[in-house]
Amino acid sequence: MKSLLRISIMIALVGLPQHLFSSEGSLYQDSIATLVENIISDPAKARVFYSISKNLKNNNPQLALSYAYRALKLVENSNDSILQGLVNNRIGLIYLSLGCYDLAEEFILKNLLIQQNRCDKRREADAYINLGKIFKKQENYKTAKSYFLKSYKLYTQAGLGRNRGALFNNLGVIYKYEDQLDSSIYYFKLSLEQNKKNGNINGLADNFVNLSILHQKTNDNLLAEEFLNKALKIQISTNNVFGELTSLLQLAELSNRQEYYSKADSVLNIVQKRARTTGFKLIESSAFFQLYKLSKQLGDSLGALKYLEYNRAIEDSISKSKSFLKIKRLNKELERVKDDNRYLEIMKVNNLNVALLEKDKQQFVLLSTGLSTLIILAGLLLFFFAKERRTSNLITSQSIKLERQKNLISKNNVDLLITISDLKDAKREEEALLGLIVHDLKAPIGQIQSLIELLTEEMKPETLKKEDVRVYSKSMNLSFTRIDELISSIINAHKTATNPNLKTHLNSIMNNIIERSKFQARSKQIEIHSSLGEDFILENKDPEKLKRIIENLISNAIKFSKSSSEIRIKTELINEGVIIEIGDQGPGFSKSGRLSLSDVIGDNYSVPTGSEKSDKIGLKVVKSFSDDLGIRVIINSEKKAGTTLQLYLNN
Repeated sequence: MKSLLRISIMIALVGLPQHLFSSEGSLYQDSIATLVENIISDPAKARVFYSISKNLKNNNPQLALSYAYRALKLVENSNDSILQGLVNNRIGLIYLSLGCYDLAEEFILKNLLIQQNRCDKRREADAYINLGKIFKKQENYKTAKSYFLKSYKLYTQAGLGRNRGALFNNLGVIYKYEDQLDSSIYYFKLSLEQNKKNGNINGLADNFVNLSILHQKTNDNLLAEEFLNKALKIQISTNNVFGELTSLLQLAELSNRQEYYSKADSVLNIVQKRARTTGFKLIESSAFFQLYKLSKQLGDSLGALKYLEYNRAIEDSISKSKSFLKIKRLNKELERVKDDNRYLEIMKVNNLNVALLEKDKQQFVLLSTGLSTLIILAGLLLFFFAKERRTSNLITSQSIKLERQKNLISKNNVDLLITISDLKDAKREEEALLGLIVHDLKAPIGQIQSLIELLTEEMKPETLKKEDVRVYSKSMNLSFTRIDELISSIINAHKTATNPNLKTHLNSIMNNIIERSKFQARSKQIEIHSSLGEDFILENKDPEKLKRIIENLISNAIKFSKSSSEIRIKTELINEGVIIEIGDQGPGFSKSGRLSLSDVIGDNYSVPTGSEKSDKIGLKVVKSFSDDLGIRVIINSEKKAGTTLQLYLNN
């Protein structure tokens, strides 16, 4: 009956909800500890304490450490090597989250030795991953990489893929710190694929965090914030307090970089309050230090001094706590040595008693009888142990089935989240495409308006000639044809496919665009002078994107040029390619010299010289399509002296 009660308690503890193990659930924790102490056996008690520490690791590391040490004390002298390794590994991971790297390394090395003696390659590989994490935190990337590669070798030998997602993610982080961004992206993609396959939600959160940091290095702050928000959603849904706090710290740093100071201040205050209640002192210290830097940056000297004092007080507390833990560990070692000395004294007394018993035959018979009784008792104990082992195996089998079902549900949830994200991305891409097409429709519509204005001004019986009407009609027809092409590109946006045999005559495209643009320029008394060299045939390039690049650049030149100025257009063959050059006499950009498109997108220095409107989309269209076609664009600009753009095309 008592055995059944113990099993019921174990099942109930495994099934307890996560929030009961939070920092606010101390009443439940005390009740569990009391129940465990009074009813179940030491081996079962050790497993319960280990489970509690595992659940508390991300919510209250100090309390988790306390339960883990209680489990270690119970399991140290047992024959359960599996549980010994797991408990040592758990203590090491808690110390890692607390920033005590020396203590973390010590306990994870103990776990590694246990797993090597057991020849358990999977857990040995897990231990190498955790050692790599410790050295990665200490920025010793060479040692960390060697441990990760050892782990990968063991996983490969054993044919295991369970933790490869975490392994690839850590390798990606190391290559990122070594500025090998291509290798970093490669390993992050492998990790993302592996975590999706295994339904590892926490692993996906780590992937999103690292991809966010990677995009911060390339100054793509919008994409960095998007990945960080994805990671936060997963960490909040899985109650991963440590991951949530570290992600919020990164979000605050990103907001500060984008000069969103109020948002950064709000996030940092939330982090330091939450870290204080959950026991993550290192994170609380980091939050205060960032608040100190932010206050200093905003000129709040008193606030900066206050936050710096808080930061130093927490750092002193962490230092004292580390020293206390080391002293406590040394005291335990001394107690263990004393226990070993007592054991030796007892053995000496026992040996003396055995020697005396051998001299007395009667006592020898009594000893033999006692030994026989012990053997019978041992047999009974073995029988009951085998029976309890079968029951334990049955429970383990049921637990494995439940874990598989949980993993399947997690994987389906991940797939659903990713599908929703993909649909949102597709919608954004479609809206962006429609915006670009609408912007590009303005050029031919503007040309038609210019032609109508010119035709209206010159529509006098004595001056209007048939040849002029024919020229105007031809130009209008070209502009209407261009509008039709752009509308067709909207309709066929998702139907077109790359044609490997596509060939386009550059001069034909240039002549068509220049012919249509001349009348738009004429309305502002601007002269277009073109000098097209030998025709160049472009292979495997999308002619529609090339037309829209050149149209936008010529339209911008007309829009920002003063009346009675000139626009120069020429092409020139070089090696296996061609240069297209478009120069104007406008005001130029706010920056001078040799520039790229990224340097001038969003520049508000100049405004259109006529009544035209500018929505600042044209250069974004040029950058997007030139990246797609592999076209290099160089800008030579001087303030109030004009701009010359050079496009380098090759096959």
